[in-house]
Amino acid sequence: MRIKLYFVFLLFLCTVWNVSAQNAPDSLKKRIYFSGFSSLNAYQDSLARYEDSLLKESFFYDKLKWYDVFIPRTGNPGSAAFELFENSRMLKFVNDGFSQFDNYLWNPVGTKHSASKRRFTNIDYHLGSKKEQHIILTHEQKIKPWFVAGIDFAALKSPGDFSQQLNSNRSFDVYLKYEAPSRVYRGFISYTANRVLNDENGGIVNDSLFENASSLDTRTVGINLPGAVNKYRVRDYVLKQELNISRLFGSKDSSEKLKNFNEQSFVLGHSIWWNRKSVLFTSSTFDPDYFQNVYFDSSATYDSSFYNDVYQVVMLSWSTPLRGGEYSLKLGAGYEFQFTEYTTSGYVAEIDQGAMVLSALLSSADLTAGGGFTKSISGNFENIYRGNLNVDYSIGKMRKNKVFLNLDAAKMPQTMRDLVYVSNHFIWFNNFAPVETYNITAGFKYSKWNLDISVHSRILNDLVFYSEDYLPQVFSDYVSVNDLKITNSFRYGKFGWDNKIQLNQTSNDEVAPVPAIALFSSIYYHNRFFKRVLGFKAGIDVNYFSAYNGYGYMPASGIFYVQNEKEFGNYPQLGAFINLNIKSKARLFIRLDHFNAGLTERQYYGAYHYPLPGRTFKFGVSWDLVD
Repeated sequence: MRIKLYFVFLLFLCTVWNVSAQNAPDSLKKRIYFSGFSSLNAYQDSLARYEDSLLKESFFYDKLKWYDVFIPRTGNPGSAAFELFENSRMLKFVNDGFSQFDNYLWNPVGTKHSASKRRFTNIDYHLGSKKEQHIILTHEQKIKPWFVAGIDFAALKSPGDFSQQLNSNRSFDVYLKYEAPSRVYRGFISYTANRVLNDENGGIVNDSLFENASSLDTRTVGINLPGAVNKYRVRDYVLKQELNISRLFGSKDSSEKLKNFNEQSFVLGHSIWWNRKSVLFTSSTFDPDYFQNVYFDSSATYDSSFYNDVYQVVMLSWSTPLRGGEYSLKLGAGYEFQFTEYTTSGYVAEIDQGAMVLSALLSSADLTAGGGFTKSISGNFENIYRGNLNVDYSIGKMRKNKVFLNLDAAKMPQTMRDLVYVSNHFIWFNNFAPVETYNITAGFKYSKWNLDISVHSRILNDLVFYSEDYLPQVFSDYVSVNDLKITNSFRYGKFGWDNKIQLNQTSNDEVAPVPAIALFSSIYYHNRFFKRVLGFKAGIDVNYFSAYNGYGYMPASGIFYVQNEKEFGNYPQLGAFINLNIKSKARLFIRLDHFNAGLTERQYYGAYHYPLPGRTFKFGVSWDLVD
């Protein structure tokens, strides 16, 4: 019945599409706006990840380093990575839990280009000395003022330093955006495909041999799994559409002076997101020293999981100006529904969840304040909710200085993988209580000093974590992890010094360990030549995090676990670079990454038994083609 109603609604809106396009007033045909449209609902807007431009300038070949100074990982780019509490701020109530490759997957609901130009193309290519290659192709074209199409493609191939460590990832998406010239209807549709094919060596066998050898060919170092592979396939189908009810039944010329689609209007919105994910771990051999249990096959492993998720949101929103247009107020209410089917080695679990959604947004030239609240009203889980409140205030005549406060609270089900998992080496069925999460972030940006400071506190109750037996456990009390981030760019003449320092504190390092200090620092010379056409920047940088009992990784189930066997860190990774910028359209870099590798004891690890890449020469170019 739900599917029939959906197709009736879609047919109705397609009819409105055609009618509104035919009856558009001429005065509007050249003024079409797509800003802020690709998110699924108001809550999603607060979840956009912040890409650190300071790190991106020097590290744009490695996507993972855009997000943080240090994230636990299993080696080379494209390999498994872990973000503590990553699932504590999710758009959906139910999550599959297989997230170790999420940083490299293309996001189907991310913010797209603004289509302010007729055509926009970006070519991004990076080449490493160890046969490492990355390529990202992005193209968006305004076919008509009211019709935009785009396509993105990304590929990564990274063999790594050790045997059985090849990563081969592919991502692709295509999307269309339409806004009727009459501004009665607009729609966004996209298809996204991600494929991850990662060899899994299970880490090196002997850390001491690796650390203390006077000379070493890393390809000869013994590994735990000689024939293991992780295969991910993710498919996302997204459709979002909005119908401006006020303009549909109002005067066709009444919106001529309005700048935004939903300004001073009642808008009915509908979104559907269909996600399909398959996870396959295979191993052609069995090592009893690595896997303690065997449940199905003692000669090889073939573990599969499949996740099918349909998520829909229907929202009615209303916006109006306040105080003579100085402020804008937007209120929304609606209903979301999620149906999830999870299959792991023959065991099938089905979950459906319905919830009411409320949202509000107050904005002006200086202030943006908004929030959302979602509460379950039907389905498998009772009394679960999520809510957020965001305040962003600009200070000064140019509005370059800013203070912000973000508050989030949620009670969410544990992930499907935490609750149920059936495989050749691990089986569990858990009835964990939902996790309670509270996030508080506050900070300010002062442009004159190029200074950003933020404080972030995460507090969780009933957190699921994995220990050295690789099995999920719940910590039935509160645990908090706090950090202070300071980012600064200092300039003196033609010289610069960029720093990002993160101070971390955890209330329980047996459940949620973090390094006390993590930092990135870069010292360089910069200038512009040839009548300021060519930008030049050359310098050295360092990545560092203090010693702590970092995480281990179990590739068969894709989990990062807390371990007490080894402390690592307290090791600086040094790099040298030259960056060139041509009219802000083309950017090139040449890097010698981690040039101090092997000069002292090899203490550089991303996870237990997983050393980080050694000395590597890299070259890359990013080129914008704009019409």
